[in-house]
Amino acid sequence: EGANALQESPDYSYYILPENPSGYKEVTVAEDGTASFGAAVGRPVTKDGASGTVTLGARHANVEIKTSGIEVTPADVSAVIATIGGTNYALHHVVNIWRGTELGWNDQDNIDALGKTMTNIRYYMKDGSVTDYPFEIRINEDQAAADAVTNQISRLKEQAGLEDQDAIKAAQDAYDALTEEQKALVREDALNKLEAARASVEQAAGGPAVGTTLTSGKLKYTVTAQGRKVVFGEAAVPGTVTVAGYADASGSKSETSITIPDQITEDGVTLTVTAIGAGAFKGSKKLKNVTIGANVASIGSKAFQNCRKLKKVVIRSSVLKTVGSKAFAKAGSSNYRKLTVKVPKAKLKSYRKLLKRAKLSARAKVKK
Repeated sequence: EGANALQESPDYSYYILPENPSGYKEVTVAEDGTASFGAAVGRPVTKDGASGTVTLGARHANVEIKTSGIEVTPADVSAVIATIGGTNYALHHVVNIWRGTELGWNDQDNIDALGKTMTNIRYYMKDGSVTDYPFEIRINEDQAAADAVTNQISRLKEQAGLEDQDAIKAAQDAYDALTEEQKALVREDALNKLEAARASVEQAAGGPAVGTTLTSGKLKYTVTAQGRKVVFGEAAVPGTVTVAGYADASGSKSETSITIPDQITEDGVTLTVTAIGAGAFKGSKKLKNVTIGANVASIGSKAFQNCRKLKKVVIRSSVLKTVGSKAFAKAGSSNYRKLTVKVPKAKLKSYRKLLKRAKLSARAKVKK
C-alpha cells in the first residue's frame, strides 16, 4: 500500500518501512529543499564456498580471476569491491568484470596485487543487497611471471611460418628471462607448443633437403647438405651441392662450354658448389671450355672422361683436394697438345700431381 502511494502521488509522499532494508543511503534535506545522500549502508550477507583461479598476462587483462561458487548474473550487479592485501579496490563493469563472476585488471587500474592475497569479494546488487564471498587467492609473483609467458606462448600459431618468427623469438626471450623457479611454473603444454613453433619456422627456413635434385642454368645438382635462411636473428647457413651433370640430357651432345659456379640459390637459400660428381660430363661430344668454381673441393671419377674436344680448363678453386680416377682420361684426345689447364699459382705443383693421377695426358699443359 505504501509503495503504491509513492507511485500514485502527483507530488510527494512516503511510508515507513517495518525494518531497515539490506542496503540503503540516508538522505538529508536542507532548508532550501536540496537533498544530499550519504554513503551506502548495507548489512552484507556472507556466503562461503567461493574459490577462484588466477591467470596472469591473460588475453583480456594482466590479472584475470575466474571465480566459482558465486551466484550472480551480470544484469543484477551494481558494483564489486575486491579486498587485496588489506586494501579495497572498486571494480567496474566491462573494464574489470565479465559475466558477473570473472574479474580482472590491467596496469592502468593501479591495483597493487602482485605478491598479495585476495581475501574477499563484495557484490553490491541492484536490489540493494550486499553479499560477501570470502576466500583466499594469493597472486604469486613467480606464478605471475610464469603465467605471462604461458599466455604469450598460447597466442602463437599452431602452424608457424617465417612471418611468425618475431613473435616466437619474443616468447622464447621472455621464457629465457625467467628465473629457474619461474620456469618450473610454466605449463608443459606451453613449452611443447613453443618448441613446435620454433621447429615449424626452422623447417620453413630450411633449404632443399639432402638428396634433392635441382637445376640451375645448364646444369643439374644434387643437394649434399641442407642450407637455411636467416631465422630468429641467426645468420643464414649455406648448404652444399654436387654438380651431377647437364640439366638437359642433350647437353652432352650440344654444349661447347660450361661454368661450374661458386654457388647457386634455391628458394632464397644459398648452396655452395663443392664437388663435381662422378661421370658428370663423361663423353660430352662438343665440350671445349670448362671453368671450375672457387669452392670445388673434389672432382669425381670419370667426370670429364672422353671429352675429346676439350681445349681449355680453368680451375679457380684453391681448395681442390681430390680428383677421382680417370677424371680426365682421354680428355682433349682429338689434340692433346691444344689442351690447357690453368690453375692457381700457389697450387701449380700439387694440382699437377692430382691431374696426373686422374689420367690427364702428359701432353696437355698445366700452367698458372
